[in-house]
Amino acid sequence: MKGHLGYFFGKLKWRLIWSWRGLSDNWREQHSYRTWVWANGVSILGLIVLPVTWVEAALILAVGLMLLGAEALNTAIEYTVDLASPEQNPLA
Repeated sequence: MKGHLGYFFGKLKWRLIWSWRGLSDNWREQHSYRTWVWANGVSILGLIVLPVTWVEAALILAVGLMLLGAEALNTAIEYTVDLASPEQNPLA
């Protein structure tokens, strides 16, 4: 059993490292990603200050996280298109 846990935590460690690298790259390179992070921060402050139910708070947080995920996915698609076709193309 100990071998399975070691394997699991070893894989988890690398997944966390790769995820952190992707998030930090998005933060450095993508203005729109930074904008959405700040917008989520403002939303969280609003949740603290305003009287909202836990369902409303969960919905606002979930939508904010989905926006960040969509922005990260968009960045991945842009990088993939740039690798496949380095020249400028309006269709890309």
